[in-house]
Amino acid sequence: MSGQGSTQDIINASTQGAAGAPSLWDHAKEISKEKGFWLIMLGIFLVSGVDQAMTQNTVTYLRNDKGFNLNSIVWYSSFTGILAVFSKPVAGWVYDHYSISGIRFFYLLLALSVFLALPVSGGFTLFLFVTVLGIAHGGLIVEAPVLTKHYLGPRNLGMTIGIISVAVNLGFAAGPPGHGLFVDYFGNYTNGLIAYTVVALAGFALMLPIKPRDRKS
Repeated sequence: MSGQGSTQDIINASTQGAAGAPSLWDHAKEISKEKGFWLIMLGIFLVSGVDQAMTQNTVTYLRNDKGFNLNSIVWYSSFTGILAVFSKPVAGWVYDHYSISGIRFFYLLLALSVFLALPVSGGFTLFLFVTVLGIAHGGLIVEAPVLTKHYLGPRNLGMTIGIISVAVNLGFAAGPPGHGLFVDYFGNYTNGLIAYTVVALAGFALMLPIKPRDRKS
């Protein structure tokens, strides 16, 4: 009976803690008072848009603009996916040791990967582009929780990650069609790639003022 009483006390304490927690809207209003929050939201929106635009448009770019036939680039998706999988733990190690500076590195790596798409003309340049893109993509899959925890802290972390994820998903939604608009207007991918290189660099620049404030695990 005493064990049951202790268990019930724990449940009651947990319920009271949850009841005292702010609502999602109240928490959003609280963290939105910080300038850094808006820099993070805009930066992660821009970078997520570029990342998803490259993921969705690269095969078409290589076929239509660079003249590769599908059989010669069929390995692209698998190779990029494998690189992304292996780069996740590497990115985790980088984030553990270098925090937000490591995230900025992967943002810069994404910008480099977009730029490397422009001179692709043969096997070596294609392999270099795909390698850098795959590594950058893998690192960007896991950066949002780290960025959230290290800057905004652990308090109500689940809600904070949910709010930051709004910017991630809006970027995913806007990036590919935005790139497509460049293609529709100019008739090729070149101007879109140049623009998206600049956008990724803008995301990198927005993270420069963001310094880690809570790196405890």
